[in-house]
Amino acid sequence: MNKSLFELDLAPGKVVSVSHRATLKDCFTAIMGYKISGVAVVDEGGRLVGTISASDLKVCAHTPSFLGFLHNTTTD
Repeated sequence: MNKSLFELDLAPGKVVSVSHRATLKDCFTAIMGYKISGVAVVDEGGRLVGTISASDLKVCAHTPSFLGFLHNTTTD
């Protein structure tokens, strides 16, 4: 647990992160803008608290209130 993802050869490039207070729209924008499959969600101290993937957002897109979900934060 003392090694980084790069030291373990599990991260081929830079990790894109968003604040845990970011909206799902912010996550979608980052995923599309960087052409990546997901983002890391970090707290105020930069500690990983979760992830949001394109697949997660795809599931939301199939709900009737999808547009409302886009304004939720990653912790809602």
